[in-house]
Amino acid sequence: GLAITVGKEDRITDTQDRALLLLKEKGFSRKQVLHLWNDPDEDYFLRETVEDIVWLTEAVASHNDLHEPLIVIRNTHEQRIEGATQVIIKADNSAFLFANLTTAFDRMNLSIQDARMYILAEQQCLTTFMILDDEGTPLHLNKQSMEQMRNVLLKYVTATQALPGNSNMAATRKQRHFIRNTLTTLTNSEAQPYSILEVLSPDRQGLLAVIAHIFVDMGIILHNAKITTLGEN
Repeated sequence: GLAITVGKEDRITDTQDRALLLLKEKGFSRKQVLHLWNDPDEDYFLRETVEDIVWLTEAVASHNDLHEPLIVIRNTHEQRIEGATQVIIKADNSAFLFANLTTAFDRMNLSIQDARMYILAEQQCLTTFMILDDEGTPLHLNKQSMEQMRNVLLKYVTATQALPGNSNMAATRKQRHFIRNTLTTLTNSEAQPYSILEVLSPDRQGLLAVIAHIFVDMGIILHNAKITTLGEN
């Protein structure tokens, strides 16, 4: 109930136990699952659903090489996103990986509604995206369209440098009616070995890619990310 506060560690343990139970029913051992999870940030078990964790674990298990990029795509109807295309990328981490991924979606004229980034062991990174097409609807997925998207993303994932973004990021007529100032908040905590930057800005095509490239240009290493689109922001 509302009077009971569930601790962070309890939530993490509960999510892990529920996912392990479902995966055990599918024939996985606890040792196998922990190896496939590859020691993600604790936020992974706080933010992601048990269903998504199980789905991704199965995808990783069926992947031929754990160190080769993995790209999985499906349409989802989670409560946090009322219908969107879900794309998850597991790959070797770099200072420009997130910038390249957001640029890839921009190049495909896809809108990022939600993005989450987690650091794994062995210098790997797991990034999840919720995307919509230019009409604001989930993609019409078929074998050909998913393969095309994988090929584009694979090009940007395996690049050895930050690839240029789309220089034409003009606001649409609708967006110009909702122009607001961009607000930024930078927090430094003695309890954390990193800074926390919050950006609240009117949304537009390619915005996230622009911000990500600013980090690359300034030599800022992105450790974790959570991006949510709310209305016109």
